[in-house]
Amino acid sequence: MVEFTTTLDGCRIVLLASVAMILFVPAAKADWAYTKWGMSPEQIARASSGGVHAIPEAERKTNEEANLRTGAEGIYKDGDVDLRVAFAFDAKNGGLKCVFYTVVDSAKNSALRDLMTKRYGEPKGHSDIPAIGMIAMNWEKPTDEIDLQWVKNNPAGVSHCKKT
Repeated sequence: MVEFTTTLDGCRIVLLASVAMILFVPAAKADWAYTKWGMSPEQIARASSGGVHAIPEAERKTNEEANLRTGAEGIYKDGDVDLRVAFAFDAKNGGLKCVFYTVVDSAKNSALRDLMTKRYGEPKGHSDIPAIGMIAMNWEKPTDEIDLQWVKNNPAGVSHCKKT
């Protein structure tokens, strides 16, 4: 039988290891990149470290049918894929509801698809229309609905929305 002794040095080692694990374990992943559902345009702009700006209130557009209002836009780099991002907010209650992003260069469409599959797993649905060169994939997560679409020679686009 192995006998373990508790010493002050042993306790210090356990304490240091515990602190190191707390400091170096990554934080919980946000709802999309650096955002969380419900954030304001200004909070998103601050969280983006300069990649996104809040759209001035007078320039924000509302889609009444979808209950969405634009609020922030900018650029985001995901791996080696540059994306244009737009953030839509609940038109009545405020708060981030959807993130829309498209590749800057359509040559990166497949790279975006690969990133999405790596991040979210195999899509729940996949429907292509070869006659027009369209690819459509979707993922359904506990709090998110994610759709990726593109038509040949056009930038791929994603809508990533909070489930309602």
